[in-house]
Amino acid sequence: MKFMMLILPFLFAWNVSNANNKDLKIKLASLDYIPYYGKEMRNHGPVSEIIIEAFKEKGYQAKNISIDFLPWNRALAASKNGAYHGLFAVWFNQERTQWFHFSDKLPPNEVGFYINAEEQDKLKGKSLSGLKGYRIGWVRGYSVPDIFKKEIGEDQLIITEDDVTLMRLLVAKRISLAMSDKQVGIHATNHQSIEKLKKRNNFKMKWLKTIESKDQHLAFPKNLAKSITSVPNNVRDSQKLLNDFNSGLKIIKEKGLIKKIYDSHGLSL
Repeated sequence: MKFMMLILPFLFAWNVSNANNKDLKIKLASLDYIPYYGKEMRNHGPVSEIIIEAFKEKGYQAKNISIDFLPWNRALAASKNGAYHGLFAVWFNQERTQWFHFSDKLPPNEVGFYINAEEQDKLKGKSLSGLKGYRIGWVRGYSVPDIFKKEIGEDQLIITEDDVTLMRLLVAKRISLAMSDKQVGIHATNHQSIEKLKKRNNFKMKWLKTIESKDQHLAFPKNLAKSITSVPNNVRDSQKLLNDFNSGLKIIKEKGLIKKIYDSHGLSL
């Protein structure tokens, strides 16, 4: 009885806090990063599902959570300026902490190199530093892996505007290696705009090596813009939103829901 008397106030406060969230609106920014998230994907993809389910655990309603899918640089710039409550998915780097609070970890990306199968014998035995001098593609605005900066250097990168353009350069043999997430590279290479080029060049793609596993995060701007805070029912406290999300994320992890969501989209953890 004494235990129940002690815990009841905490349960009451928890329920009131969650109930207070049910009418609050959340506006998120993202990009098309298939197969993880995208505007045309079922439920906007597995990472979007995970994020919404985490917020639902804290009383927020899915109907009040909107996602704008934008080009990456535009989404990043707008989020830095506080025009969104959150941006996903973001790889952590120290520079970005001046603008964002980072959530607890979401499922990671496996980052490495795709090559033309014809180049496999020439490249497969090389160390990372041994790839200096080769033309390596990367997408503008994506955070360059620290190990790549150390062993090769950013000045060697051929910068493209998106993942499909990156893989098109590889298929066209204009670069030797495409640095990419493993799953994203597969999807981008199967884009309809590349199919004819693949057949013409008799292109077969091989994964050369993984160089880093990078955790994904939901990034919360430290300072929300007036365009967000002045709208009725919009969340106004970025720190509270971060805390609620991390709490909800922990709950769905413990339930095994993250794995179930990934499995339902044909992805593995």
